[in-house]
Amino acid sequence: MSRMSSRCVSSCSERLSGYAARPGWEVVLGDVKGETAGHAFGVPLAPTTRWWASMANPLPEDFTTPDASMTS
Repeated sequence: MSRMSSRCVSSCSERLSGYAARPGWEVVLGDVKGETAGHAFGVPLAPTTRWWASMANPLPEDFTTPDASMTS
């Protein structure tokens, strides 16, 4: 396995800190025999975030409207 440069590690660390500071941020870690084997993280996106505008097909108008099923 190749080693990541210190600049890459620093950049990733800064981005992760920014994500983790957002409301609703969650992370899941997976392990194999006590060693971390992977992770996934996410954060809710506001209905007005630019990310939604990049969808290949138009989304239904209420697609980004939060409802109770998104927070359970």
